[in-house]
Amino acid sequence: MAPPLFALRYMTRFKCIAQACEDSCCTGMKVLLTQQDRERLTAAMASPGDRQELEAKVLPLVGRTDGFESEITLRPDRTCGFLEEDRLCSVWKRHGESVLPDVCSLFPRVLSYLDERVEVAGTLACPEAARLCLLAEDSLELVEAPSSVTERVPPVTRGTPEPYAAHLEEVRACGAELLGNPRYPVQTRIMMIAELGVRTAAFFHRGAPAFEPALLHEELARARRPEVQEEIHQGLASVTVPGEATLQVIIQLLTSLQPAGTARYNQMVNVILNGYMQAAMQLEPTAGEPGGPELFPVLQRVYEARRARLDAVLGEKISQYCARYCLNEWYREWYTKSPDLVSHAFKLLLRLAALRFLLAGHPYIEQAPEPCAVEIFQIFTKQVERDFQLMPLLDQTLTPESLGVDALGRTVLFAKACG
Repeated sequence: MAPPLFALRYMTRFKCIAQACEDSCCTGMKVLLTQQDRERLTAAMASPGDRQELEAKVLPLVGRTDGFESEITLRPDRTCGFLEEDRLCSVWKRHGESVLPDVCSLFPRVLSYLDERVEVAGTLACPEAARLCLLAEDSLELVEAPSSVTERVPPVTRGTPEPYAAHLEEVRACGAELLGNPRYPVQTRIMMIAELGVRTAAFFHRGAPAFEPALLHEELARARRPEVQEEIHQGLASVTVPGEATLQVIIQLLTSLQPAGTARYNQMVNVILNGYMQAAMQLEPTAGEPGGPELFPVLQRVYEARRARLDAVLGEKISQYCARYCLNEWYREWYTKSPDLVSHAFKLLLRLAALRFLLAGHPYIEQAPEPCAVEIFQIFTKQVERDFQLMPLLDQTLTPESLGVDALGRTVLFAKACG
């Protein structure tokens, strides 16, 4: 018997638009195959011509321990080796959906297995999913879903969860409630999760031994109290931190992704960064030159001015887009993927800070907020998620010690970079 299906509402509305998509998932993304994926392709592609194509376009991976054993090659333009001129998959056209690797069949769906049910979220790396998620007021409601919400539900083997994961539903519900609270700025809502992480750090983290559930329940109840939330909001608002260091991190992150970036990503980042640089030069013509002011403090002034203007003109819309993005990420990638709640909050704030920087710098955001926001969230997400080791690596590299703060202070730095 198939397990009950639940989905974020926008994924019940999702339909792939195939060759009409402005940024095909068959471009710029690695496709990793499990042994079962490879066996399905081998069984279907049995003719001599098909077998020769399979051997040329699917190459083995050496040394992987995550269940993937081969990958589909990309052409120099970063398109999948099986993508044809009509922008449709040759495997799908010749052999049908059932032969596709799991990642191809499921994208942009992200399946999570919880007790006896399966939940379907989505990645905003897909333009159509990004539109449906960001632009609809009810998009993030978790609802019962028909079987048609996903073509397949791959089986998984699940053991007994460690204590950190055993209370997932309670922690996730609390986090979703905090992230969905429209009374506070989005960065404040994430800080509420970060503080919950600090207060539970002694017993609630990956690898922690069993603990008394009442300890966690008490902290979850505290996090929901209006007076506690207001205190966190006021505390964050009262903190003043220099923004140049975090701005430098954001720009380094964006530019570090360019060597492996898609044409759309590189074009977007170049246009936005050039706009900031031109504004900085108008403000301080000798910025960054010998004898002139340092560049990043000037760029910070430009960013703050643009962010303030965007908030004045489109503040409610921008807040809605950011909140929906963060809530989707909370459902898409559970906190158990991070060592602890503080780390999880930091990675979310880092991405949000980068997105706020891109939004404030987009030259057409005021004239066409919806398509520009969808473009920014989608292109950025696709580039970040193509390397699923990126965010854990940044978490390990941008340590609190390297930034001169403690664990909570690290989240404060990037929360302040959001507004």
